[in-house]
Amino acid sequence: MVSTFHVSDKMASYTFLDLIDPERIKKILEIFHDLTGITSTLIDSEGNILTCADGTWVAAGWQDICINFHRKHPETLKRCLESDTHLSGNLTAGEKYSCYHCLNGLVDMAVPVYVGGEHLANVFAGQFFFQHPDEDFFRKQAQKYGFNPEEYINDLRKVPVFDEDYINKGIKFLVELAEIIGEMGLKEKLLLETNEQLEKSHKELLKVITSMPIPMGIINSQNGKIELLNDKFTEFTGYSLNEVPEMKIWWKKAFSDEIIREKTRNDWIRRRKNVEITNDDIVPMESEITSKTGLKRLVRFYLRPMENFDIVSLVDLTEIRKAEEKERQYYQELHTINETFIQLLGVQSDVEIFKIIGKSVKNLLPSSMVTISSLVSDKRHMKIVDVLGLEKFTDALEKFKIDPFALTFSLSELDSKLLFLHQEGKLVRSEEGIYGVVMGKIPRKVCELIERFVNIGEVYSIAFLWEKNLYGGLVIQIPQGETLHHKEAIETIVHQASIAIQRIRAEEDLIKSEDKYRAFINSTSDMAYLKDNHFRYVMVNQANQKFFNRTEEEILDKTDFDLMPLESAQNCRESDEEALKNQKILVTEEIIGKKIYETLKFPVNIGNEKMGVGAFIRDITDKKKAEKALKESLEEKEVLLREIHHRVKNNMQIISSLLNLQKKYVEEEETVNILVESQNRIKTMAMIHEKLYQSPNLTSINFNEYTEKLVNDLFYSYGKKMSVIKTSFHMEEVKIGLDTAIPCGLILNELVTNSLKYAFPEDRTGIITIKFRSEGEYFILKVLDDGVGVPEDIKLENKDTLGFQLVTSLVKQLDGTVQMDRSHGTSFTIKFKELHYSDRM
Repeated sequence: MVSTFHVSDKMASYTFLDLIDPERIKKILEIFHDLTGITSTLIDSEGNILTCADGTWVAAGWQDICINFHRKHPETLKRCLESDTHLSGNLTAGEKYSCYHCLNGLVDMAVPVYVGGEHLANVFAGQFFFQHPDEDFFRKQAQKYGFNPEEYINDLRKVPVFDEDYINKGIKFLVELAEIIGEMGLKEKLLLETNEQLEKSHKELLKVITSMPIPMGIINSQNGKIELLNDKFTEFTGYSLNEVPEMKIWWKKAFSDEIIREKTRNDWIRRRKNVEITNDDIVPMESEITSKTGLKRLVRFYLRPMENFDIVSLVDLTEIRKAEEKERQYYQELHTINETFIQLLGVQSDVEIFKIIGKSVKNLLPSSMVTISSLVSDKRHMKIVDVLGLEKFTDALEKFKIDPFALTFSLSELDSKLLFLHQEGKLVRSEEGIYGVVMGKIPRKVCELIERFVNIGEVYSIAFLWEKNLYGGLVIQIPQGETLHHKEAIETIVHQASIAIQRIRAEEDLIKSEDKYRAFINSTSDMAYLKDNHFRYVMVNQANQKFFNRTEEEILDKTDFDLMPLESAQNCRESDEEALKNQKILVTEEIIGKKIYETLKFPVNIGNEKMGVGAFIRDITDKKKAEKALKESLEEKEVLLREIHHRVKNNMQIISSLLNLQKKYVEEEETVNILVESQNRIKTMAMIHEKLYQSPNLTSINFNEYTEKLVNDLFYSYGKKMSVIKTSFHMEEVKIGLDTAIPCGLILNELVTNSLKYAFPEDRTGIITIKFRSEGEYFILKVLDDGVGVPEDIKLENKDTLGFQLVTSLVKQLDGTVQMDRSHGTSFTIKFKELHYSDRM
């Protein structure tokens, strides 16, 4: 019988035969039999004889009586198996062996085989006698099972008879053999479990790599074959595993240039060897690869060596490099703008400004040519004053005999469309290239030849313009194949230059009209002054002289520390320094003595390329006092208004309590209902005043919160259970004022009361739904129920129904409309606008 015996659940993926070498054990048993004559075999715990790969038993010296008779007849075979199982079961923990007379009459012994402490098999020795057998017993047995008596007794006489000492010596050998088999099995078991774990880990790794969101693959480090490429790798490179089954094919496809390919491949191999030495991750390697579509991408390789394979991942650096380049350009632009701004601060002439701007733009666009033109003194013409990058054009200009500095452009010749576009202060692309910006001063054909000769692509221009005052222009010629970068930065520095030019013009005009300027600052009732860069007064108006109670001569060349208390002088100095240092307008409040002043300070050019500080100062002490008084008055009124709302609410609560008391003395049901309805209407208005004095602004309430509380109170008032009649609210978070809230709340009270009283007779279940939303300048309030519905003979205009009369009247008060729908239960839709307070006297 071939054993299919499996070991326990701990080893459920392989059999006991997987743990041993059955052929080798069989050979040992055969040698043991040749030396001792003792029959032996290897049997599992279920009594099955284990077999070799060729199907032969792992046994030696079996007696003919067992082979020819006991193991062939079904009944005696069953007794053999029962004996084997019984013998194995009699072995207790730690027992070396067990002896037993089998049911067929022979002596058998069992030696347990333990693998890792687990009893998995037995080495059996037996088919012998300790004394000569009783042949009469065996003759009866032959007769019982139909054996040939002579042949059976003949085979019986072949069974050896051993004394117990002899057997004990043989058993010692088998005990040692069983231990050796157990140790062999344990080693093999551990090896199989390790391999299983490795296989499981490998499968998990394949699963993880396949699902990773980055390009990854597995390479056999022994033969260079690629075992796995995930979908992201194929998506990224265009290559599938069938197209690049091994590394040597990958190198050829990803690196078309042979020199770069060999350099990259050698670098890869060198780094891979270093990893084997350092037992660490490979240092990331960057290179440009070519995808299947021919797209070139900069990538970073990561390699993680394992025992027999390498894990490789790719990171696309293309977008990262673009982002880095964008960041580099940003900081370059920021640096250029800041440097340009600082240089422009002390400049006193247009020529210097144009040189600074030309140099800054050229630094941003080193491969382009930058041309700057300026308005000449007659303010009707422009001339080119500087060209950066002209060296590229020298041969072309000489060939066509063109001197760019000799060109003059009349403002009247400027294209009105181009001037309009430049009003925005933006770079404008010339549709006609160079010809479009030279305004026909150079023939079109010559312009086209120059563009081809020096490889010019696009041409852009921008004006030095401030408040419609044109000061000059800047033209950029971009090389063919390049695009314009730093567009916003160039526009910014040209704008700064325009402001600087305007400032120079203004300063020139100011110097020319100093008397007018002095008259200007003297015309204001506020204090005004100018200080130099050492914060000494150089000009003060009459209000300032009055403040110091000194003449202008007594104030000039002095600082605040010479003219006012230390603390006040220090406060003034700090704000002066801040305005001058940051070169910006500064608005502050300063306390000098018992007065509060609002100051507006600004940097100003005081001549000789020096910057100072100018200021306008206004006494706002009375204004501050008035603001404080107004604030206190508003706070008092707010307290008063809260108290009024609180008292109104309390008074209405008293009226409600009186009505409640009155109900106890009224027996007629109709009168009681009238009192309840009146009480609910009063509560409806009281709740609005309660919400108002609890509201932060005292002018409006949260209608959503108010509605839910009102409906809950009505259920309580009419003794209705919300488990029988349910409610549903669909309301926007809307706040409405007092004038709107009161009629709106009363309408809601009447409609919900109507539903509670009449829509659900005889404990009928249903739902009352309230919707509230805004629609433009209107509000939409909808109250509906799925009850029995309003009878057809009842109309909204019915004068006999007080509730409907109230609803109609209140809707009219809101200047709104109301519609009733009986198609499914009853629904009322009220559309109205917010009412604003008006004097009712």
